[in-house]
Amino acid sequence: MVGDIFVAEEQVKNSTRIVWIDIAKALLIYLCVFGHIDRYGSKASTLVFAFHMPAFFILSGYVLNCSRPFRTFLIKNIISSLVPYSVFCCLFTIVQLCTGHVELFNKQLLYQVFFSNQPDLLWIGAGWFLVALFWARLASYTFNRFVEEKRVPVFMQVLLLFILYYIASHILQILNAGVHSSRLPAKLDSALMAFCFVQVGFFLKKMKLEINPYVAFCVLGIIFYFVGLSNGWCNVADCIYYDCGLYFIESMSGSLCVFAFSKVLAKTKLARPFKDMVNK
Repeated sequence: MVGDIFVAEEQVKNSTRIVWIDIAKALLIYLCVFGHIDRYGSKASTLVFAFHMPAFFILSGYVLNCSRPFRTFLIKNIISSLVPYSVFCCLFTIVQLCTGHVELFNKQLLYQVFFSNQPDLLWIGAGWFLVALFWARLASYTFNRFVEEKRVPVFMQVLLLFILYYIASHILQILNAGVHSSRLPAKLDSALMAFCFVQVGFFLKKMKLEINPYVAFCVLGIIFYFVGLSNGWCNVADCIYYDCGLYFIESMSGSLCVFAFSKVLAKTKLARPFKDMVNK
């Protein structure tokens, strides 16, 4: 169904950049900024938060390379995720200390940086994404290597993925049991949902079915608009998903809609800056 939206798998294996993916990331970054600027719970914010983080995770899964040795993969994953998170935390801690906004041994700051990995006091709460992505990619690498070595049937992989998705969408209820608010450290609860979407991207890479990107954009856009508004404001960082079925539909339809639009843009003159970057 979505094969034509995505480029050939050989491009990923050859480690070349893919223009439409760069365009999609750029669009998602703009949407992410807009979604945070607009009032939380507004129609625009609700629609953006319905899919923008799952879309990032799906793209990450689409370019995931599980053929690398584990040591090589782990080092690359640390450098691309945990190192930037640590650097930004250090830099913004220095800035906040110099401006007198926080104290060095502020308990709330230490909790946010080292436990919840969402340092809002440093104005870089979005850094949680890097930590969750690290765990999600690591889990996906391990999962895909395991099912390949054990030759696990595809239907069993999909079934397990849906079970994990259901657990991820109800993780707060499972952790809290209606008593008090509790979260897993290092954004592991958010990472579980991230892993599900990384796997979706990995599966999409292997699909061969085709659909016109113009048709995909129109049809999926309509589905996304109505489902996205009906499910309410969701947020992977806070593990807020409401109806897990609706969340999956809005996440997938919104993500594929952006991917289809990006594929269309990749064929226009607007994609020239991205193509020049790829050719360098």
